[in-house]
Amino acid sequence: DHGADLVSFSDYEPENLVETVRCARKFTDVPIMVKLPPFVKNIGDLCKRLEDAGVSMIAAMDAVGPAMDIDTETGKPILGCDGAFGYLSSVPIFPLTLAYIAEIAANVSVPVLGVGGVSCAEDVIKLIMAGATCVGMVGTPILKGLGVFDTIEADLRKWMETHDYTSFDQIRGCAQPYIHPQED
Repeated sequence: DHGADLVSFSDYEPENLVETVRCARKFTDVPIMVKLPPFVKNIGDLCKRLEDAGVSMIAAMDAVGPAMDIDTETGKPILGCDGAFGYLSSVPIFPLTLAYIAEIAANVSVPVLGVGGVSCAEDVIKLIMAGATCVGMVGTPILKGLGVFDTIEADLRKWMETHDYTSFDQIRGCAQPYIHPQED
């Protein structure tokens, strides 16, 4: 009613998201996106239930943690805030994000947003090959500045031209036939 173009939910208890989307869908026609936390068991099943509940897009993945690091010269924690614990994002979590996106894309028909650790054009290409519909960045622009968007765009255009592609649709999901689910 207030003009939002999109509603987004995130919860580190992912089972809550299914009921949240189901409830929200009754009250809004705008797209609903969820951002999944790391290490969700049976993520394919969860994503199918989210889709059935009315989700419009699934984003993955959120920061990983808690984590910590210690300065070996001072013995003091150097990651996080008070209490020494923080959450990892950006480059260290990219391989986890890539695996998540591949599994999510294999299980749903709604758009999939790959976010979490994207730092270069190659990361964008990998996420699209895994099945991402679109890609987002947060950490890299914070750490390297907004010019990183122009650099990545130029590198993507060059890669597309070198490989004779005119659309990301030509590579979207191309890795899927080679990806096999892991048994617990």
